Amino acid sequence: MLLTDEKMPYMCGTDFVRENIIKKGLDIPVIFLTGGDPKNIIALINNNPKLQMLEKPMRISKLEAKVKELLNNPNQRNQKPIFTFLIFYYQRRN
Repeated sequence: MLLTDEKMPYMCGTDFVRENIIKKGLDIPVIFLTGGDPKNIIALINNNPKLQMLEKPMRISKLEAKVKELLNNPNQRNQKPIFTFLIFYYQRRN
């Protein structure tokens, strides 16, 4: 499972998912978090049940319920877990 914010330095969440998840054919659930205009996320989700969105601010219980919903999907149960750690380092320019 991937949780990503839509607004990030250097790349938005929808571009990240399109380039690194969808184009590579990875079949993992994604939760987009956004506090802004969700139009890019809505366009990408396009009725794909593995791509979901939550608007910020949100209650932790709502995030927890969405994670459980996606992980308890019968299509996900038979898959081996994939753990990917993506760390972006960037320097602030003076």
